[in-house]
Amino acid sequence: MWFSIEEYEFIKPLEKPTMGIFSQEEIKSMEEVLNAFKHLTSEKITQCSHKEEAWTKLKDKEIISYEYARNLTCI
Repeated sequence: MWFSIEEYEFIKPLEKPTMGIFSQEEIKSMEEVLNAFKHLTSEKITQCSHKEEAWTKLKDKEIISYEYARNLTCI
């Protein structure tokens, strides 16, 4: 018989984030990302993110501009 066991690691923050440092637009973006990916495994998220322009157009270890967030296809 074949069994599939998935392991999950939950990382609990030591303190609440200081949300005041983020603009409403940034908070909205984070909420959209959370809602789009909350049911996916890390492997699925990786597969999806590696199809994005920010991954395909830039060189290894190049800084990714936030401008790429405007054209995300996975969300």
